[in-house]
Amino acid sequence: MDERLEEIKRYYSSAESLHPDIQEDIQWLIQQAEKAEELESDIKANKKSVDWLLYQNKRYKEALEKIAFDEKSQFFERCPKIAKEALRGES
Repeated sequence: MDERLEEIKRYYSSAESLHPDIQEDIQWLIQQAEKAEELESDIKANKKSVDWLLYQNKRYKEALEKIAFDEKSQFFERCPKIAKEALRGES
């Protein structure tokens, strides 16, 4: 958790002189900040997944282009090799 948020939590948890409504509002704000931190973490994890999927997609597209535009006589013998390279992440 963010150090600043921890400081705020410690400070306001002991601030009993504040009106109860203000204490409640502060608690709500702290909860919102904690949720925001969780969501930021989720976004980072999702971005990594999206980046990996884009990378895979690019490899598959390149493999399909090789297959589609291969005019060599050995076309059918090369298809399995090209597909296996794409699945392994080779180019």
